[in-house]
Amino acid sequence: MKRIIVFFSIWGMLTVVRAQSGGYVISGVVTDAASGEPLIGANVYDTATWQGTSTNKYGFFSLRLPPGRHTLRVSFVGYDPVERTFSLTKNVRWNVRLRGQLELEEVTVVGRRRKRPAETIQMSSHTISPRRLSKLPTLLGERDPLRVVQLLPGVQAGSEASSGFHVRGGSPDQNLIILDGVTVYNVNHLFGMFSVFNADAIQHFELIKGGFPARYGGRLSSVLDIRMKEGNNQRWRGDASIGLVSSRLLVEGPIQKGKTAVMISGRRTYIDILLRPFIQWMSSIDNDGSGYFGYYFTDWNAKIHHRFSDRDRIYLSTYFGDDNAYLRYRYRDPYQEGRQKANLRWGNITQSLRWNHVWRDDIFSNATLFYTRYRFNVGVELEAFSRVPPPDSLRFLYDFISHIRDVGGTYDVEYFLNKSHTLRGGLGITHHHFEPGVNVIQARITGGFDLDTTIGQSAIPAAEGAFYLEDEWKWGPRLNGNFGLRTALFTVRDRWYPSIEPRLSVRYLLTEDLAAKVSYSRMAQFLHLLTNPTIGLPTDLWVPATDRVPPQIGDQIAAGLAYGWKSLDFTLEGYYKRMDHVIDYRDGASFIGNRAAWEELVSSGKGWAYGLEAMVKKEEGRLSGWLSYTLSWAFRQYEDINFGKPFPYKYDRRHNLSMVANYTLWQKEHKGARRTIDIGATWTYMSGFWVTLPRARYYAVDPSYWDDEGMNAIIHYLSEVEYVPERNNFRMPAYHRLDLALHFIRKKGPWTTTWTIGAYNAYNRFNPFFLYIDTKYLPDGSEETVLKQVSLYPFLPMVNFSASFR
Repeated sequence: MKRIIVFFSIWGMLTVVRAQSGGYVISGVVTDAASGEPLIGANVYDTATWQGTSTNKYGFFSLRLPPGRHTLRVSFVGYDPVERTFSLTKNVRWNVRLRGQLELEEVTVVGRRRKRPAETIQMSSHTISPRRLSKLPTLLGERDPLRVVQLLPGVQAGSEASSGFHVRGGSPDQNLIILDGVTVYNVNHLFGMFSVFNADAIQHFELIKGGFPARYGGRLSSVLDIRMKEGNNQRWRGDASIGLVSSRLLVEGPIQKGKTAVMISGRRTYIDILLRPFIQWMSSIDNDGSGYFGYYFTDWNAKIHHRFSDRDRIYLSTYFGDDNAYLRYRYRDPYQEGRQKANLRWGNITQSLRWNHVWRDDIFSNATLFYTRYRFNVGVELEAFSRVPPPDSLRFLYDFISHIRDVGGTYDVEYFLNKSHTLRGGLGITHHHFEPGVNVIQARITGGFDLDTTIGQSAIPAAEGAFYLEDEWKWGPRLNGNFGLRTALFTVRDRWYPSIEPRLSVRYLLTEDLAAKVSYSRMAQFLHLLTNPTIGLPTDLWVPATDRVPPQIGDQIAAGLAYGWKSLDFTLEGYYKRMDHVIDYRDGASFIGNRAAWEELVSSGKGWAYGLEAMVKKEEGRLSGWLSYTLSWAFRQYEDINFGKPFPYKYDRRHNLSMVANYTLWQKEHKGARRTIDIGATWTYMSGFWVTLPRARYYAVDPSYWDDEGMNAIIHYLSEVEYVPERNNFRMPAYHRLDLALHFIRKKGPWTTTWTIGAYNAYNRFNPFFLYIDTKYLPDGSEETVLKQVSLYPFLPMVNFSASFR
């Protein structure tokens, strides 16, 4: 409590500084001249003193300068910088429109200043542009932001079949993934092969792994902040793409030029449509029945925004995603006929309404109302009718439904106090509604049998509130930082869980291009994810902290160096993270098919992780990309798992090396058309993840099958038992893979067309997906126990065609 009082006292004293600071404010919004989209993170600075700032998530900036003559420059990677000279005698509003550079071989802008990693306070963060995303090779032509995230230092991929990721020893549920400010609870399509994010609709995404600002909370390991395009308010344009798996379409443009714009994008797989005739033909071979099965996923993004004035803007955005695996079958024979129907379906809905308001030239606010829902459903329906007397019938229906639903709002304020302090504060409230799992069973048989029952846990309501304050400060030309405090309160089943979470990030400039950084953050997570490691389906269940299972708490410290040299950026970071109250299923437990409360099936324990990350990155020029390496350790410990002894976390991969490159091979102007050929390549190496294998097998007798004499066991009830001395006792073989993509780009007038050909797993490496124990029979009649490997993806070609008009 004393710390909170001190913090608010300091905050109050700082507000007095503004009256003593003097000067005037230059504020405005930085946008793309062609589309009107805000540019996030653009640099705005005084060319004489290098004093400056960056635009926020909505492109807004505010910079206080002393009276007099100043020349300001605004720059952003991939755009021509803009300069303007002001004679400050009052506050000035300056909205800046930057024009994108032509993608020529090597463009040198005299006097251009690139923002180096040594200048920023934030550490452990990475921003990837959509343009970069479009240049990299993909799995079956599907551009996937989460596949790119897996190539960053400190991020470990899950299995090859999954686009999920693990950050600094954390689990997937510890990643806060937000789309336009709204949490997305499930990010997987096609059983984890692709993510739900349509790359065409993305304007900006940033990953934060540590040193979390106080405005973020609710997860322990990372924040992935994704912003959708807002819609082109200058002219209508569109993108269309056809690939091996799906097709995509995006249309955006002004409803009222310069005022109101809309963006709509959609994506759908069509494998089920292409294969249905073949599947129906195959089923027709069976004279007694016919049917088909299939799978598809869809994504829809829509957004509309309106500018009332320079001070007020409103945004309405929505996302809808759906996966559907289905089976339909009908049969008919001389005795009976019937039909079978099965569905496995899951998907997300997110919606947000945001209002930006500039109260003064140095005060910016954003209010958000949001709704998000994730739902998982399994359905089976059977019907059978007798064709001979007596006229019997059978009808059976089974439904399993699980979902989580959130409704809430947030309000955030930025106060650009003076050149030394930028203050941020905000509050938010969320109402959670959990349904961990409900089984609905209906059965009706001719003759009187009738069953209609519902089995499962009742819905669990919960509420979460949060309040935060931040001060981004500068003490002299070398030392600056961000100090913040977040408080949260979670209530469920008459139990209250308060949380106080201090945050601190400090940067010290050793030289003009070299900085040392250090950070500390405490995070609280009030939600848990029950993950079944034996099922490759979306059966993971979100559940709240309860009176029996407390919330997760994480503490992380990190320190590192950031250096910029010419066009190269270097970062080196070390970290240590501790996690309390992490949960896992007890040995042999699973929620699916179990009547017990989920709290009885899990164990609560602790985890810790530490490691070293290095990265060199080049963003401009004919050759661009990055090289990253991670050396890491991660462990878990539970009282009633593994005999209470620590064991390595499943995705504790000791070494992780990634190389990402894009190179412009050829470029030529001919008859008004510009043709470009470039190549993208990624190569990754990872130590294998951990699995649990038995050390021995033996036969045992179930005591319930002893006969009345109690001495002689019934031999045919002998069962094979595996002896497993410890969890995660074997490391899988190492994983490595090369992906390639060749892009043929033609631009003429408003049209741009791109043919992309490439390969996933170009040298056909048989990477392990899972291992199993088998018996090998030798020529002499003896047996040998062997360990065999199953691989998932061999060499996979990729072809994609896309077209866009502007």
